[in-house]
Amino acid sequence: MIRYYFHLQYQLINRQLKASGFHPFIAYLLLFVVFTVFSIILFSLKTTFLQYIYLLLPLYLSFNYAEPGRNDFLKICFRDKTYKLIRIIENLNVALPFVVFLMYKQWFLLAFLLTVLMIFSVTINNRTRFSFVIPTPFAKNPFEFTVGFRNTFFLFALAYGLIIIALVVDNFNLGVFALILTLLVPCNFYVKPENPYFVWQYNLSPARFLFYKMKTALIYLLVLSFPIILVLSLFYFENAAILLLCFLLGYALLTLFILIKYAVFPDEASILEGVVIMGCFIFPPLLLVMIPYYFNRSVKQLQTLLL
Repeated sequence: MIRYYFHLQYQLINRQLKASGFHPFIAYLLLFVVFTVFSIILFSLKTTFLQYIYLLLPLYLSFNYAEPGRNDFLKICFRDKTYKLIRIIENLNVALPFVVFLMYKQWFLLAFLLTVLMIFSVTINNRTRFSFVIPTPFAKNPFEFTVGFRNTFFLFALAYGLIIIALVVDNFNLGVFALILTLLVPCNFYVKPENPYFVWQYNLSPARFLFYKMKTALIYLLVLSFPIILVLSLFYFENAAILLLCFLLGYALLTLFILIKYAVFPDEASILEGVVIMGCFIFPPLLLVMIPYYFNRSVKQLQTLLL
């Protein structure tokens, strides 16, 4: 049963690749090259907090498997033990390239820690839902930050906890890692498209709608990250420019997520867009090209729904 499930998943991925105009072999080869180059560049920078990011990325990627609707469907189809085993295998598949590279670099402790985190994240993602509504500092409209924050609030609690630890042990790099965690998690809020009705109801032109989304994302991202930036700036004033640069890059990446979402709306982003995002993460100046490109595509895509 498990083997059949993963065989179907493999066939589905291949169909998505072909629909995106990629031959599966070429796509897998391209992903391997991009991942290898990204890993080599990251570890060549000799900066401690970047190695923390390497642990964060597979956890972030595994969020796609933690969608409540998807997990509820799997629980209906499989017994509890089988379901948990499937989820663990899925998470370990995501972590496998990272673990292999860490072992190649002889970072055995980090490889072991990542493996444990990916297994443990299955239990976190599938905890019993709380019976009360978690308050947020965000308005109900737009909905992305309100819903996203409630689904990932424990990651923000972790980030703020890391700030305290960073100050206690006097580790600026750990503080920067907490800031980057706070900036990257909201990107996941814009992965899933909403019902077209919730776009149609805006009495705005496509360009004004996109600027509204980007302005709201900027305000809410400031709400989440400003306390961290303020505290780190007070204790490490000489590194304030690094914190500002991290925020600007984080917001630029979040803007790209927003524009890609509406460039392919109402469909979900394909693997091609995922490669673009990874390329911008590896080489941030690429954002200067991709943001205007996807803005124009988003405007054209939304013209049928908005004024």
